[in-house]
Amino acid sequence: TDQDLTQPKLIELITTAGITIEAKHPGMQISGGRDPLLDRAETARRNHLTSALAEPRKLPGAAPWEQAGPSFSFDDLYVETPAAPQRRIIISPRSFGIGFDVKSFLSEKSSPPEQVTVITQGVNVIIEGVGNVQGVPIEALDFSADQIVIWKQASQDGSFTPEMLQDADAPLQLYLEGNIEIRQGNHVLRASKAYYDIREDRAVLLDGELRVHLPEMNGDIKLRAERIRQLSHESYHAENAWITGSEFGVPTYRMEAGDIFLENRYDRGWIGRGNPEIDPQTGLTVAQPRPWITSLNNRFRVGETPVFGTPYISGPAEDPHIPIESITLSQDSIYGGQLKTVWNLSKLLGIRTDANLDWNLQTHIYTERGFWLGTDAEYSGAQPIGTAGSYYGESEAVWINDFGSDNLGLDRRNLPVDNDTRGRMLWRHRQYMTDSVWVTGELGFLSDRNFLEQFYEEEFDHGKDNETLLSLNYQEDNVAAGLMTRFQLNEFETDTNWLPKADLTILGEPLLWDTLVYSSRTSAGYGELRPGDLPDDPVLDRYIPLTYTPEAEGMVFSSRHEISAPFQLGAVKLAPYLLGEAAYWQDDGYTGNSLSRWYGSAGVRANVMLWKAYPYLFSPLLGINGLVHKQNIGVDYYFADSSEDLSNVPQYNEFDENAQERFRSRLIFNSFGFLNANQLNPAYDPRFYAVRSGAARNVTSPYFELVDDQQVVRMTWSHRLQTKVGPPERQRIKDWMTLDLGLSYFPNAADDNFGEDFGLLTANYMWDVGARTKLLANGQFDFFEAAPQSWDVGILTQRSERGSMYVGYRELSAGPLESQLLTGSVSYAMSPKWIATFGTAYDIAENRDRGQSLTITGIRSDFLIHVGISADSSKGNFGVGFMIEPRLGPLNGNSNRLSSLLGVQ
Repeated sequence: TDQDLTQPKLIELITTAGITIEAKHPGMQISGGRDPLLDRAETARRNHLTSALAEPRKLPGAAPWEQAGPSFSFDDLYVETPAAPQRRIIISPRSFGIGFDVKSFLSEKSSPPEQVTVITQGVNVIIEGVGNVQGVPIEALDFSADQIVIWKQASQDGSFTPEMLQDADAPLQLYLEGNIEIRQGNHVLRASKAYYDIREDRAVLLDGELRVHLPEMNGDIKLRAERIRQLSHESYHAENAWITGSEFGVPTYRMEAGDIFLENRYDRGWIGRGNPEIDPQTGLTVAQPRPWITSLNNRFRVGETPVFGTPYISGPAEDPHIPIESITLSQDSIYGGQLKTVWNLSKLLGIRTDANLDWNLQTHIYTERGFWLGTDAEYSGAQPIGTAGSYYGESEAVWINDFGSDNLGLDRRNLPVDNDTRGRMLWRHRQYMTDSVWVTGELGFLSDRNFLEQFYEEEFDHGKDNETLLSLNYQEDNVAAGLMTRFQLNEFETDTNWLPKADLTILGEPLLWDTLVYSSRTSAGYGELRPGDLPDDPVLDRYIPLTYTPEAEGMVFSSRHEISAPFQLGAVKLAPYLLGEAAYWQDDGYTGNSLSRWYGSAGVRANVMLWKAYPYLFSPLLGINGLVHKQNIGVDYYFADSSEDLSNVPQYNEFDENAQERFRSRLIFNSFGFLNANQLNPAYDPRFYAVRSGAARNVTSPYFELVDDQQVVRMTWSHRLQTKVGPPERQRIKDWMTLDLGLSYFPNAADDNFGEDFGLLTANYMWDVGARTKLLANGQFDFFEAAPQSWDVGILTQRSERGSMYVGYRELSAGPLESQLLTGSVSYAMSPKWIATFGTAYDIAENRDRGQSLTITGIRSDFLIHVGISADSSKGNFGVGFMIEPRLGPLNGNSNRLSSLLGVQ
C-alpha cells in the first residue's frame, strides 16, 4: 500500500554465497493534484517501485532463512565514499520556435520534499554525467516526448529552471508520453509511454522499440515489444517481442519470442582476440562490449508465414538469428527437381556456441536421386592461427538415398549406382601445441568411387584428396621433422598406407665458416602401396591401371644430402653442388624382391643480376611513374647417374591428386585408344616428364623416386619492369610487366629428350596495364615428333564496384589430342539492385559448345535472390535454379559476398 511504502523497513538477507552491497537512496512516493497526466505518471512510478521491493524468490532446495548462515551488523558495512560527481540537466522545447507549457510545484508528502514538474506540448531533456560502465563514461541521455513529468530533489525556492545541476546519486525520475524517443549512445528507444529512473538506471517502456547500431554489420537491429524493461544501462528485457535486421516498418522477416534479453558482454581473450582499445592514461586494455541476445519461445516468420519454432536462442546481436542460411530451388536432367536448404544448427537448436564455429544442417530433396541429409562445420580458436593453443578445422557428414544413376560426362552419362546408400565423412583438424609443434588429423571416407565427382565436382577437380591420417610436425628455423600414419579407407583410390612414416629435413645449414651450405632430407617408413580397385564395369566406366603403381608392401627408405659452395665471381654468383642419395624398397612390386638405388648428381648454378633505371618515364595513361628494368640470367648445369632405371622403381609417394590419376587411367583409351598403359608413348608418361623437367632433383622433393640418368643445361631469363604507384607520401613498387623465359639443352638428347637437343621452352608473361586490367600469356613447347604443346592468352579486367571480365584462349595438342578452347566470363553490376554473371566456353578444334551459365542476383533490402540457368554439353544437361539467402549488413565494393558475385579478387 501507499502507507507501507512510506514506512521504514528492515530487511534481513541471509546467504551462503557471499555478499555484495551497493548502497543507494530509497525511492520516494508523492502525489500531486488531480492532473490526469500526473495521475498516470504516479501510477507508473508506483508500479515500478512495488516491483523493485518485491520479496525475492528462494531457490529450490535452499536452506530455510533462519538456517542459511549467521547474521551480521549493518554497522560493519560502513564505507567512506568520495564526493559525488555532478549531473547536469538541460530542458528545452522539442521543436525550434515552439515553446512548451510548464507546471512545477513542491510536494511535501515525501521526506525530503520533491520538486514535481509537468511539461507538455513537446519537450527535450538532456542529462549529462550519468555515470560509467566498465570504466567508460556513459554518453549523455537524450529524452524527447510530447509530455514529461519529472521528479527530483526540491530546489531551495521550489522554482523551475531549464538548466540545473545535482549530485549524480540524487533521485531523478521521468515519466514520458507521446512520440517518445530516448537516445543512449548507439541505442535508440521509442515508445508510447515510458518511465525512467535515472539514478537506478532502470526503465519501463510500453509499445516500445529499441534500435541498436552494430558496426560489425554496418546496420541496425530492431527490437519491438509490448513492454521493454531496461534492467541496467546495458541490459534489456522485452516481453511479447520480435527482432529483425530489416529496415521496413513491416519487416520481411522477423523472429518472434515470448521474452528477449539484450545485454552487453565483454570478451577478454588471451591471444589476438579482436582489436582491443588501449586506455592512453593507464595503458590497459579497455574491454569492448559485444551485444548479446537471448530469446525464449521463438517463432521465425517470413512475412506473416511461420517457418519454424525453437524454445531457446542465444548468440551475438550482429547475427540476426535466422537459422536458415539458404534455400535453393532448381531443375535439371541429372538431379531432377531440387529443393536444397541449409540451416544453422546452433540457432535451430538454440545452442550457445563459440563465435568461431559455423555449424550447418543440410536437407535436400532431389526428385531424380533421393533425399539428402548432412551436416558440416568450420571452426577455429585462439587466434591468430599458428600460435600456441590455436586450432582450426572443418568437418562434413552426408547421406543420400540415391535411386538414380550417375552422369559424369560425355562417355559416362549413365553409370549405374550399385548401392542406394551413398555419402561421405570428412574431418580435417590442425592443432598448434606450441609455435613450432602442431598436430594434423584427417578423416576422409567416401561411399563409392563416383560419389565425390557427381555431387562435389569442384572439390573433386581442385580440392584436397580425402585422406585418413594423423601427423605430428615440428619446425624451428631451418629444421623440420614429421611423423605420419596414414590409412586409406577408400579402396577404389590408388594410395599408399604409411604405418608409419618419419621425415627429417635440414635446409641451408652453413659449414666451415659459411663457405659451404648443407641440406638434407631423410625419410623412412613402412608403406603399403595399394592400386585402386577396378570399377564394377571397367568398360562402361573406363579404367586402365597405371604401370608405376603395382601392389607392394614393405620398408621404404631414402636419405638425400647436398653440399654447395656459393661464391661471387665479379657480378656472377656461382654455386657448385654435389648431391647424393641412398634409397631402399623392401618390395619393388614388380618382382617381389627388394630394390636398392644409389643416386648422385653434380652441377653448378650461376646467375647474374642486371638493372637499368628510367626515372623520367611518365605516362598516366599506361600507369608509369618512372621505370626500372631488372633482369636475372640463370644457368644450371646438371649431371646425374642412377644405379636403377626409373621403370624398375615403384611409386610409393604419389605425385598426382586422385582426380588426375583417374583422368590418366581414362586418357590411355579415350584419347589414344590403348587397352594397356605400356603401349603409351613415353613422351606422355608423367614420370618421364617429371625427370626431364627436374621435378624431383631438389633435396626436399617428396616424390624422390622420380630421378634417372640425365645430363641437362637449364637456362632462364627473367625480366621485371617496375614502377611506383600510390600517393606521394606512401608510394610502393609494383611489377608493371614481367616476362620469364626458360629453355633446356640436353647433351645426350637420344636418351634424355627423344632425340632433340633443345626442349622444355617455357614463357610466362604478365602486363599490368593499369590498376584494374591485366594481360596474361603462358606457353610450353617441345620440339620432338608429336610432342605435347600448350599455350594460352587472356585479358582480365576488374572494377570493384562494377564487376570483372575475362576473355581467354587456350590451345593444347599431344599426338591425336587437340583442343582449342575459347572461354569468357563477365560479372557486372547493372544497377545497385541487380548483378549479372555470365560464363561460356567453346572448343574451336572440335567445333563443339562446352557450356554456358548465367546468374542474375537481385539485391533486396533483406535477402539476396539468385536466378540462374546453365547448359553443359558434355553431360547433356540443362538446368535452371533459384536461390534465396538472408542479407546481413550492406553490400558494397568491400563486401566479401559482393566481391565474389562480381568476380573481384
